[in-house]
Amino acid sequence: MSKSEEQIAEWKEFRKSVYENKLKSEDDYEKYLTLISSGALGLSITFIEKIVNLEHATYKGLLILGWVFLTITLFGSLLSHFFSRKYSEKTIDDIDNPDIGYDVLSKKLEKRNLILERFNFANIATLFSGIILIIIFISTNILIMNNNQQKPRPGDQPK
Repeated sequence: MSKSEEQIAEWKEFRKSVYENKLKSEDDYEKYLTLISSGALGLSITFIEKIVNLEHATYKGLLILGWVFLTITLFGSLLSHFFSRKYSEKTIDDIDNPDIGYDVLSKKLEKRNLILERFNFANIATLFSGIILIIIFISTNILIMNNNQQKPRPGDQPK
């Protein structure tokens, strides 16, 4: 059973709305990734200044590694955006090239999309890792600070 012209028009309109939603989602993804990673960097630096004394902090490597992961996330997001723009330009050139057939174009698109998907996955992984490492650092040091405050120090007199 074939589709009527009205059904085809409805599906085309639906496809268009799905595509527009996809574009908005991709744009929002990069914005949120940048916002979350830069916000986590800023919040962790402020938190360290105000709460945890770095001179007496333990496991400083976790904090530094967390900051490195968040910084990698920011640079990875920029690279992903750069490559996305470049790949879009290449795709337009490929579409305009009459010598490139549909099969070749399709394979090129798959390869480009796979690279961008890997960038996106890596960005999510580094963001998650950075935040987790910073949370572990802060939690550990808060627990240690609390334990040190509750234990009487040698020579302290009860008040």
